[in-house]
Amino acid sequence: MLLPPVAHRPGLGSRGSTIMLAYPTSRLEAGARTKRATNGARARWASTCMGCIAGLLLTVTEVQAQQPQEFWQALADAANVNHLYDHVDYLATTLRTRHYKTAEMQLANEYVKAEFEALGLDTFFDPFTTIDGYPQNNVIGIKYGVLDPSRIYVVGGHLDSRNRDPAAGEFDAAPGADDNGTGSAAVLEAARLLASLDTDYTIYFMTFATEELGFPEGSDHFAAGAELLGLDIQGFLNIDMIGWKDPKQGGLWIEGFTDGASSVWLMDLLRSNAEDFLGLAVRTEAPGGLSSDHENFHAHGYPAVISHEWRTQFHGCHHHVCDEVKHLDADQWRAITAANVITLAQLANVGGSLGTIDGTVTISGGGDPTGTTVRMSGTAYPEQVSDPVGDFGWEGVFPGNYTLVADKDECLFTGTDVVVSDGGTTVAAMTIVPEEQQVHGRKLRIKNKLPDDESRNKISFRSKDACIGLPVPDSTSDPRCGPGRGNGGTIMVSSALSLQSFSQTLPCENWSLLGEPASPKGYSYVDKELDEGPCSRVTLKEGRFVKAVCRGKGPTTDLDYDLEVGQPQMPVSVVVTTGAERKYCAEFGGKIKRDGSDGTNVSAKGSDPPIICP
Repeated sequence: MLLPPVAHRPGLGSRGSTIMLAYPTSRLEAGARTKRATNGARARWASTCMGCIAGLLLTVTEVQAQQPQEFWQALADAANVNHLYDHVDYLATTLRTRHYKTAEMQLANEYVKAEFEALGLDTFFDPFTTIDGYPQNNVIGIKYGVLDPSRIYVVGGHLDSRNRDPAAGEFDAAPGADDNGTGSAAVLEAARLLASLDTDYTIYFMTFATEELGFPEGSDHFAAGAELLGLDIQGFLNIDMIGWKDPKQGGLWIEGFTDGASSVWLMDLLRSNAEDFLGLAVRTEAPGGLSSDHENFHAHGYPAVISHEWRTQFHGCHHHVCDEVKHLDADQWRAITAANVITLAQLANVGGSLGTIDGTVTISGGGDPTGTTVRMSGTAYPEQVSDPVGDFGWEGVFPGNYTLVADKDECLFTGTDVVVSDGGTTVAAMTIVPEEQQVHGRKLRIKNKLPDDESRNKISFRSKDACIGLPVPDSTSDPRCGPGRGNGGTIMVSSALSLQSFSQTLPCENWSLLGEPASPKGYSYVDKELDEGPCSRVTLKEGRFVKAVCRGKGPTTDLDYDLEVGQPQMPVSVVVTTGAERKYCAEFGGKIKRDGSDGTNVSAKGSDPPIICP
C-alpha cells in the first residue's frame, strides 16, 4: 500500500501541537504493531457500551454537543446537490463506463485525484493488481488532524461500475450513476465541505477500485495494508448507492456489525444525524447482507457501516446500461450525503464557527428590486426575498463557497459566487440587467464530418421560454438598419471545457420585424444563400423561442467549430445579441445524448437557464 513513510506536518494550527507519525519500516515491526493494535482494538470495543462512541466514550448526544446544534444543521444545509450532479455527469454521462479493465476507469481515478488536489488534500494513488492481473488504483486524499493525527476516520465509496445484463459484453456501457457514482460524488462533496476547516483527527477521503468484481479487492488491499501498518482507524463510513428513491419507502438504509469491531455505535450516530438534521426515514441492519467495501474494513478489525438507499428490492437499472443520472432523486441523494458529512465532522471534531451573508440586489436602469428572490444554489438554505431597497441575507452559514442566484419575476436572473469565512460576514452585491435574458435550452445540435471539413459543419439550436421579450422597435436593441437602431446582431457558440467557439456578425440588412411596430411579434434574420456568413436563419418570437441554423457550406466563410475525438464539449453556451444591449443566453448540458467526444456530434436538450450571460 502506498502511504507516506513519515507523516510530519509542522504548523498544524492552534488546536494542537506538531506530531510526527513514524510508520513501521519492517514486516516484523509491522506484525508486532498489528497484533498489539488488534488486541487493543478488541479490548477497546468490548469495553464500550451499546450506543457509545468507541475510543471517545461519548454518547451520541455528547458527540453532537461538541458544536451547537445550529452548526450541524448549517452543515446539513450546505451540502450542494449541484456539485453532486456535476461529478456524476462526468463519471456516468461523459465516461459512460468505469469497468475496471477500461481506460475510462483510470480517467475516473484521475478526476477524483484532481478534485482532492484542488482542495489542498495530501493526495495519491494506492496501487494494486487484481487477481486476474490488471493494475488498479484506489484514490486517497488525506486531511491531517491538528490534535492527534494518528487517529483516523475514513469515508469512501467504490468508483468502478459494471453492466451485468446477460446480453451485455464486458466492455459495454456501464454508466453506474447510482452504483456508485452517487457514493463517489458524496465523498468528493464531504471533502469539499471539510477540507478547509481544522479537525482534531485525521480524515481519509477515498474511492476504491474493483468492488464490482464481487470480492472488493481495492478496499481489502487498503484495509489489509492499514492493519499491517497498525493504523488507528476508528471508523469507516462506506457510501454505496444513495440516489435511487424506492417508490415504496424513500430514505436511508444503514448496515453495520455487532461482532468483532462492533459498529453499532457508529450506526446509532449516523442514524441520529440523518433523522435529527435531515428528516430522513432510517432503517438499520446489523448485519443485513449488503456486500460492499465496509465488509473488508470490518474483517480487518475496523468499525464500519454502509449508507445505502432504502431497499425493498434493487431498482430495475441496477447493473444495467440505464443506470443513468436521470433516475437519481436529488433530495434523497443530497440528504444522505449530508448525514454522512455531519457524522464524519463530528467524529473528527471539526472546528470553526458560522458566518453571515449581507447582500443587496439592484435592477439596472433603476427598476424596483422589491420581492426579488435570492437562493443559495444547490443547498437547503431557505430562499430570501429582498426588501424595498434590495437588502437580503442569511445568518448561520457554514463556512465555504456558495453561488447566489437572484430571480426577479421568474424571468430576470443574475448570480454571483461568494466565500463565507469562519465566523465572518460576507458582503454580496448583485445587479440584474433586464437586457440580459437567460432562457431555457430546448435543443442543441453540432455536427462535424470526419475527416475534418468545415464546409460541411452544422450548428442548430432552439430555446423555448415564456420569459423571452423583444427589443423595442426603433431602440438601440432593434437589430434592423436605421437611425437610432442597433444595426445588426451577433451569434456565439462556445465551450469553456474544450475552448472551441464560433461567432458570426448578423448584418442589419438581413433583419426584419415580425408583426406591426405597435404590436411586434418578433424579429427574423434570413440569409438563405449564406452570403454574409454561415448562419442562414435566426428567429426571435416573444414569449416563445429563440432559434438559429448555421451551416458551413456558404460561399464566403466555413463554420469553424471543430469537434475533436476524445474531447467532450459540455456545457455549451449560446448567445444571440441584438443591437447594442439585448442578449439571449442559453447553456446546454442538462440532458446530453452526445457530448462531442466522438468527434462528430453534440446533441443535448432540456437545459435550465444559465445563472449569468457569458
